[in-house]
Amino acid sequence: MEQISEVYSLVDKLSDFDLALYTGYELNQIPRRLLVYLEWIKTGPFVREQRTTTQPFIGSKNQQFLRARDVLTRRDEGVVGI
Repeated sequence: MEQISEVYSLVDKLSDFDLALYTGYELNQIPRRLLVYLEWIKTGPFVREQRTTTQPFIGSKNQQFLRARDVLTRRDEGVVGI
């Protein structure tokens, strides 16, 4: 992940806020250390051929918009790929 140390520094300074991260990375590439700072996360690259305007907060159907604490819970439960 590019610029991860800068992201950690920023989210630490904003820890009093409900944060959402929009990233082109896949969910399994996002470190737990970062997820604990977040309320929401949007993952996956934008794919023009899968463009959607019917699902809120995402641009293409391959993307996910999830509550970060749900992701952490599923990881703790051993769900593969999370």
